[in-house]
Amino acid sequence: MQHLALLSVERFVAITYPYQYPEIITKRRLISSAIFAWSFAALTAGLSVNSFFTFIYRGFLMVASISILVFSQIAVYREARAQMRKIKSQQVSKEAREVFLKEKKAMNTTTIIIGVVLFSFLPMMLLRSFFISLLSSPATKLVKEYACRSLMLCNSACNPVIYCTRNREFRKAFKRLLRRRSQIGPT
Repeated sequence: MQHLALLSVERFVAITYPYQYPEIITKRRLISSAIFAWSFAALTAGLSVNSFFTFIYRGFLMVASISILVFSQIAVYREARAQMRKIKSQQVSKEAREVFLKEKKAMNTTTIIIGVVLFSFLPMMLLRSFFISLLSSPATKLVKEYACRSLMLCNSACNPVIYCTRNREFRKAFKRLLRRRSQIGPT
């Protein structure tokens, strides 16, 4: 979730500050941010499951990440609409228009991915936050927990599908990979 929050912030900078983007989003900053986000995820995974601190820490991370996601997506959407109005009302260079349209497509793909992630994580968050105390049977709790966890894990299968439908280069690479596998034969 923290990684998606970083991705949203990166899209926010790309759409809001397209000309300053190369100076703001550098390779070094991207690597540092990714290490930071994955360190939080590793810390979360390593914590004791039943402690109150873990519950608060995970809740804080989840709320902070979702808040960043929502804020970034709303801000990017508003900025993209404003830029589209500007492009339609004024003569803008072809290069600037192409850059914006490319960034807008990336923003739309990011929005779809974030929507799928939130949809897959929402049942688990609701179960753990509100409904777990309403379930009386330990077997029922376990079944519901595993069903929600399975939905969360299925989220990873959605990303390649989303990228295949949204990105021509990804689609071509995927087809080449499939052809190469079919030429080799089953292993």
